[in-house]
Amino acid sequence: MPQGDIIPKANKIAIHSATQMRNLIGLTPVGQQVRLTIERKNETENVTVEIEPFAEQKGRQRTAG
Repeated sequence: MPQGDIIPKANKIAIHSATQMRNLIGLTPVGQQVRLTIERKNETENVTVEIEPFAEQKGRQRTAG
């Protein structure tokens, strides 16, 4: 999503913070869909997204600690 988009609802639940949104997405099982209400440039749009497994980018290494 472009910078400046606002997500006021996910699955008809009011979203009050980025942490709440992250937790909702993180706790949604892979393969399930989430319906998002997006506000962009004074217009409201509803979209449905499907949760997919995390895929690491090639060339990046994860380090512990």
